[in-house]
Amino acid sequence: MHTLVLRQTARSLPGRLRGLFFSLCILAALLGTLLTGCATPRAAVTGNETLVLSGRLSARYTDPDSDKKGELYGRFDWLEQGENTELTLIDPLGQAIARINANRTRTTITLRNGESYSDKSAEALTKKTLGWSLPLANFGHWLRSRAGSAAEIERDAAGHILRIREDGWTIRYTLADDEAADKGDGKSGARTSRIDLSYPGPGPAIELRLALDP
Repeated sequence: MHTLVLRQTARSLPGRLRGLFFSLCILAALLGTLLTGCATPRAAVTGNETLVLSGRLSARYTDPDSDKKGELYGRFDWLEQGENTELTLIDPLGQAIARINANRTRTTITLRNGESYSDKSAEALTKKTLGWSLPLANFGHWLRSRAGSAAEIERDAAGHILRIREDGWTIRYTLADDEAADKGDGKSGARTSRIDLSYPGPGPAIELRLALDP
């Protein structure tokens, strides 16, 4: 429809103006493409979208208010189906430390001793039970190399996402040597081999290291 209107408009113009008209149309299209490429929009997770990941995990946190420090080493399993997410933290012996189930309205964590706690805020709940806050609302997007429109994104010369800064967190991506990098569209077969996440505060300072299974 838009193409037909442009053609009709061009035909109504004198010859000299017609060339200028088409040049302006091309310039407008190029500008639109450039502006769209400045940010990587965060696609909404649909009800049919599934993400399954596992790998090694290390976490360190320091709470400046209480001088409390903690470390966690082991593995993780991430299962995301639409709006429902399950994250299992596993110790080096293969025993579940905690299982976190979250949806749009509520998060529940079940500890290894069987005790369960729930809260509307995943960050508040994980800080209360684990000692450090886990941004579950953003975590699934970051695992997909996606960022919000207000995030700062750093890419390499080929356009691969290397770093995202969002909501106080810095997320760094290490690309697998044997595959192309994920360009953040969530559609490529590319693989990120490692994700490092850091949060300096306010509140507990957190360092997370994820080494993803192939």
